[in-house]
Amino acid sequence: RRMVLSSRLHDAMRDAISRQAGVLLFLNRKAYAGALVCRECGQVPRCPSCAVAFAFSRQKQLLYCHYCGGTLSIPDLCTGCGSARLQPVGEGTERVEEEVKRRFPSARVLRVDGETLRRPKEADGIWSRVRRRVWDVLVGTQVLLREGVLPTLGLAGAVQADAGLSVPDFRAAERTFHLLWDAANLVQPMGAGVRLIIQTCLP
Repeated sequence: RRMVLSSRLHDAMRDAISRQAGVLLFLNRKAYAGALVCRECGQVPRCPSCAVAFAFSRQKQLLYCHYCGGTLSIPDLCTGCGSARLQPVGEGTERVEEEVKRRFPSARVLRVDGETLRRPKEADGIWSRVRRRVWDVLVGTQVLLREGVLPTLGLAGAVQADAGLSVPDFRAAERTFHLLWDAANLVQPMGAGVRLIIQTCLP
């Protein structure tokens, strides 16, 4: 709780990186955070077209909608109460990437998600780097689990295994299970230090 990477996952990453074994960290949430929330009144900036919370991108310094692609400049004050206490809530791939770079400054970190793959030419370059194993740590969404291009991994970590369970969809539990199953298959057979670590508040 209140940690992006648990001490157990951190230690396993350090071991895998030292052995030059591939590390995959996945969570199904792009951007830096899932939303920007006012700590005074609880208001969340929402997309006027889709009525869903804007995701917060720290790298691009803007709010954007996952569905229609609409964007909004980051407000200085809450439009509801005028407070300046606007804080990001919920980790996304940007934040995990930032945390990995902070903890392992010498590691080659590559992020793969809907944002980094948006332009076809850049996407081709990223997939080429993935296949050629020009990375020590891969951070990304479930797109990494579906493409079938990953080389052998030494460690896979589900950073937010619980996140998919709260999606308003009656298939949420089944989809979460299959996501974790796909990740487990990437590190088979277990042995020689190969591990899958699932971070959850609901073990």
